[in-house]
Amino acid sequence: SSIRKMTRTMCIMGETDEQELASIPEEMKAHVDTLIRKEEWHGAVAIDPTQLWSSFLGLVGSPATIRRQIAAYQAAGVNEMRLIFPDAPRLQSIQRFAKEFIVQNDLSCL
Repeated sequence: SSIRKMTRTMCIMGETDEQELASIPEEMKAHVDTLIRKEEWHGAVAIDPTQLWSSFLGLVGSPATIRRQIAAYQAAGVNEMRLIFPDAPRLQSIQRFAKEFIVQNDLSCL
């Protein structure tokens, strides 16, 4: 038997990275901003905002960005991901994820 590596993370996907960053709920932004201040990330290095948010929230951005983020998890040895969709009661993000990654049989990055 082999050891499987699993992670659980949020998935917030939009048409573009900028659109998705703008749609993050204010309470999440406030929480992450607090974490960023504690870690003293701000001003230390020029970091892509999508990368910064992803480091705290998980999969955030456009489908192309999320594909790259999933590939990074795979490169780290993760074999299973359990995704949390913060707007799950509305089903839009789950349906979009299914359309982008599952319906097209693009399971290579899952």
